[in-house]
Amino acid sequence: MRADILTPLVKAWGTDVGVEVASQGIQVHGGMGFVEETGAAQHYRDARIAPIYEGTNGIQAADLVGRKLGLEGGAAFARLLNDLRSEAAGERQLIALLGEVEEAAIRAARAGHDDRLAASYPLLTMTAVAVAGGLMARSLRAAEADRAAGHGDRDHLAMKAAACRFFLDQIVPEARGLAAAAMAPAEVLYQVEAEAFAA
Repeated sequence: MRADILTPLVKAWGTDVGVEVASQGIQVHGGMGFVEETGAAQHYRDARIAPIYEGTNGIQAADLVGRKLGLEGGAAFARLLNDLRSEAAGERQLIALLGEVEEAAIRAARAGHDDRLAASYPLLTMTAVAVAGGLMARSLRAAEADRAAGHGDRDHLAMKAAACRFFLDQIVPEARGLAAAAMAPAEVLYQVEAEAFAA
């Protein structure tokens, strides 16, 4: 069941992050980022197709809220969150994100079809970041323990710890900003008549 829940997260969030990284690659090249000789534009084009190839990412999000949240009556998702909470010890932002994921997931599970779909993408992103955050917290503890024990390459372990700390301090709080969207009703999506889009 765990793999079933993680599949849409990995497919969608992983490819979204790939697009973001490739976009930043263009950005750091400045105006040269659009020049083919740098290779940055090609990396972006190659990354941009991945969210389409993988099912598309909107379909992955719909799968998460439509089928995966309800596995074993919601118990499989609850076990995932509980396991992540045990990894999150001492990480306030991650603990808060996990609470928001749980609240949004419960709301989505009880919501009507339209509200569930409206919540799907922000909930998928929040959940994926929470899973990655749990792994980062575990990795940070391991790196710190190895450094304290004098095991491994100290420079590598310092870089690993810094990368984990960055994720936990920067990316996790950013994902928390999606909580309101993950719990917002779909009604605003229907406030414009379909004909208005054809004008």
